[in-house]
Amino acid sequence: MRIFTLSLGLCLLFLSGCISTPPPHYFTLNMNPSGRAHPVVNFDIESVEVAEALQREAILIMASPTTVEYYASEQWVAGLDELIPRKLATEWSPKYEDRPTFGMILSIFSFEQIDTETGAHARVSIGVTIRQPRQSRYSEPLFEKTYTSAKPTKNDTVNAVVEALSLCLEDIAYEIATDSRTLILNKSP
Repeated sequence: MRIFTLSLGLCLLFLSGCISTPPPHYFTLNMNPSGRAHPVVNFDIESVEVAEALQREAILIMASPTTVEYYASEQWVAGLDELIPRKLATEWSPKYEDRPTFGMILSIFSFEQIDTETGAHARVSIGVTIRQPRQSRYSEPLFEKTYTSAKPTKNDTVNAVVEALSLCLEDIAYEIATDSRTLILNKSP
């Protein structure tokens, strides 16, 4: 009888742990193009470097300037090294055969929710290095810049944060497209 009671207790303890774990909810960026970004060149994203804190599947929250948290069950459907280039390529599409093509390296520094006294905000910071296509990463770049965008969310839900992150990327895609004009003026391939 004692063994049965002990076994039953262990089973109930195990089941309560399984039941209390919330199922994961998966999120992706809004891949619909905004229609705002019109680069005068084509970009081939050759590599993407993601900050270590952003390499987890969970969505990052800056709870304070020194505290990092992650949502417990809200996760990206794929890595940011896949989602962010897809969103940028969508913003810059289509590619045109008559335009020069440049290689691009992305460095994702921040892609997160920031908790403030006024509510949640989204922040994205991406370093961009542009080179001739397939050029060594150690060669002199044609262009380097860090782009940052931040937006308040409509409310404090994960859906609102993800939508604001998508809008931040649209702003950055627009800025890169605008800056692409200097590639043609200064150094075309």
